[in-house]
Amino acid sequence: MSTSTRRWPEILQMLKQVDTDRELSKLSKDMHPAAPEVQAVYDVLERHASTVYGAFYHYSTVGKTFDGPDTEIMHVRHDAFVKFVEDCSLVSPDGGTGHFSTIWSIVDAGDRSTRRIDPYNKPSALNRHEWLQVVVRIAVHTLLRPRSHSEPIGNVADTVEVFCEHLEARLPPEALLSSDEFRRHYCYTEAVDRVLRKHEPFLRMLYATYAVLGNDGLNDQSTLTSTSHMSIGAWLEMNSNIGLIELGLVSVTQLMQAFNACRIRASTEYSATQEMRLRLLFFEDFCEALVRVAYVIALPTPDDVSRTLADDAGDFMIALLQGADDKFRQFVARRGGCWLGHPHQRIQGSLACLLALMMRLIDANTKFGGLAEGSLTRTHLAAFATKRCGGAKLEIPKATFNGSNLPLVVEEIRAHNFRVLSGVPAFTELNEEQIGLLLDSMSKAKFESGEYVYEQGSFGDAFYLVTSGYANVIHVDPTDTTEEEVVIAQLAESDCFGELALQRDQPRPVSIVATSTLDVLFIARCDFEAKLGCIGPLSALQLVKDEGVVVDNVNEDVQGQKPQPELKEEVNKAAT
Repeated sequence: MSTSTRRWPEILQMLKQVDTDRELSKLSKDMHPAAPEVQAVYDVLERHASTVYGAFYHYSTVGKTFDGPDTEIMHVRHDAFVKFVEDCSLVSPDGGTGHFSTIWSIVDAGDRSTRRIDPYNKPSALNRHEWLQVVVRIAVHTLLRPRSHSEPIGNVADTVEVFCEHLEARLPPEALLSSDEFRRHYCYTEAVDRVLRKHEPFLRMLYATYAVLGNDGLNDQSTLTSTSHMSIGAWLEMNSNIGLIELGLVSVTQLMQAFNACRIRASTEYSATQEMRLRLLFFEDFCEALVRVAYVIALPTPDDVSRTLADDAGDFMIALLQGADDKFRQFVARRGGCWLGHPHQRIQGSLACLLALMMRLIDANTKFGGLAEGSLTRTHLAAFATKRCGGAKLEIPKATFNGSNLPLVVEEIRAHNFRVLSGVPAFTELNEEQIGLLLDSMSKAKFESGEYVYEQGSFGDAFYLVTSGYANVIHVDPTDTTEEEVVIAQLAESDCFGELALQRDQPRPVSIVATSTLDVLFIARCDFEAKLGCIGPLSALQLVKDEGVVVDNVNEDVQGQKPQPELKEEVNKAAT
């Protein structure tokens, strides 16, 4: 029998006591010196920790509901494990899938050797170190099969490596998203920090109110208790009480995923204190979770609000709620997002809109009512939580303006943008349904005067449509030693630019700089391809229309404005 075969029980035993974030670092110290295979498997799991645990956290939310018997998300149930097997196209050598349930049962069975290091392990579910066991067992079962009893089974570490690569290729994209990448792009910014600091008193009171209630009899299966940190039960209860779930603005699964992504994932031991750090949200985590909700929730943009008489985004949404239900649902369906792609507007705008809506709904559901923004106190929040937890119906406040024509305003804006997109040469092959899908997939961004949308030489990856404001198209001749910036065109509402970036990755030949406050819709190439696939190659003739399309000598596409006279010859060359 080979060394790998002899060591297999030892490998499993060591893996039972491994939790990637807090035990892998100790494994090399604790293992028997005659177990190099254990070290090799350890190295593989460490390299693929984001994939293995991304899968764990993704499937820990599958099949769980707010009003169900189990909301704890530190384990994977059997139904979620079956979904994992199906999603990753796992098939036993005998062609079936039944053996995977056997693996799940074997690993889930109580084990005295691990009970002491994880007293919070639930029956009939896999926790994190059990998930590691499952990954290794499935890898060996599916990829390593001895041809005879006397031949070696093969190298376990290499097999786990191949299996992890298999998972990376087949797991749902949401399971592979990087929490740190999200934080860098959407949390650790000055703009988001300003919004959070502006509302910090309200946020701290809200957090403290539900940190207490959430661990005092609410639907939270964790055996750990805390009155100063927020549990998954408290998090779901808060969002339910405010009405975000009831109104269909965000799903329970999205809320669980947001909670999962924000928690601390590293610990040094299995004590109750450290376990609470892993299972509960600190205040900073809570703020991040709200940013993540703002990323996917359906909300109006500042442009939407400015076109109406609404005081703020909360007022806008309330007016929309008081109108026809189908129009509200249509708005939510079009504006709601997912973890992939870009938010529909800059994240600081979404966050401010979300907090405005939350405060208005809380205010309307206290016995006080009519409170000015910023005047909500801990007493008001406690009264709100008590009322809603007691089963009181969600009350929708009255909007400050007559929003009866609001759906029409929203629809008129969409219809106008729809017509503009339909006229873009790159999209002539798209039907009306596809143009609508494209429009609903676009995000909104705002640039202040003097701010660059992109600079010459940067690699293009997005298409833009101007919804309001003005911008200059600037070109610098690379052969000109003076590097003089030449304005070759101006952009205004309904102009669009950058569609060639939906085709290929190449340097931008011009810069686009805002000359006033500039609002745009945009879509990145990856989002476009995910929704509509790739578009065919565009010729220069396709890009030039009689009304005037600026196409510089390297085929940059800027539509809607006629080129400056001195560039007409250059445009003609591009078209021939």
